[in-house]
Amino acid sequence: LDALNKSEQERARKRTPGLATRHGEQDGTAFRLKHFLLILLALIGVNLVGLFVLFGDRLIPADDMPTVSAPGSRPEQIDAHAEPPLPVSTAPFTPPSTTQSPAIKNFEAVPPEQLPAQLRARLPDIQVTAHIYASDAGLRMVKIDGVARHEGDVLRENFRLLEITETGVVLEFEGQAYILDIVAAWAL
Repeated sequence: LDALNKSEQERARKRTPGLATRHGEQDGTAFRLKHFLLILLALIGVNLVGLFVLFGDRLIPADDMPTVSAPGSRPEQIDAHAEPPLPVSTAPFTPPSTTQSPAIKNFEAVPPEQLPAQLRARLPDIQVTAHIYASDAGLRMVKIDGVARHEGDVLRENFRLLEITETGVVLEFEGQAYILDIVAAWAL
């Protein structure tokens, strides 16, 4: 009996459709493309909400993003999260003032040409390859001799980075502060 049922089913499969055959009807349980797209959109929505909940507090407004300068280029905005996450200031953005910064005033920094000749002859030779300035001092950074440095870092004995300014750095060597204008040097 089973063999007869199987052969009948096989014959029905090989048969061409007849007048009694129903066309255009689909099984109600068939998975359709429309269902797939709806599920995909729902998954994307859930992921976006999850990412916002996890990382929404780390978003930085475009006005507060630090700027980066590279040799031969103009400052441009960078992604502050390229390195490990940095602290975000909630204080309103204030443009840098055109007056001298506190470190320059406190240390009476001068251009290197105005340093005494004997001190100028002993100045360490440094290579600055990156300069990032932001209104928030915690986001400022320069790369000196291939090492990322921040305000207050000791570079060598009797040689310290006092401040990172909008156009350069203020360095202290043997107790004398001087200004290096990095952006102007790169423009040459």
